[in-house]
Amino acid sequence: METTSSTVLPMHQASTIARPLSPVAGVVVAIAGMLQMNPFELIKRASVPCIVGLIVHHVSVFWLAI
Repeated sequence: METTSSTVLPMHQASTIARPLSPVAGVVVAIAGMLQMNPFELIKRASVPCIVGLIVHHVSVFWLAI
């Protein structure tokens, strides 16, 4: 039986994992400013771990739902 939290929690976790892929996210702008680099360069560095994390997250949520 699915509850509201079992539906919303995976969506929240996935959005948290994908947040560094947004060039307008506050943390991306702040860190890019501290490192004096382009935010898109920072996103390029973070994209591979984030995408792998999203895939692992989706597979584990699907596996736990069975």
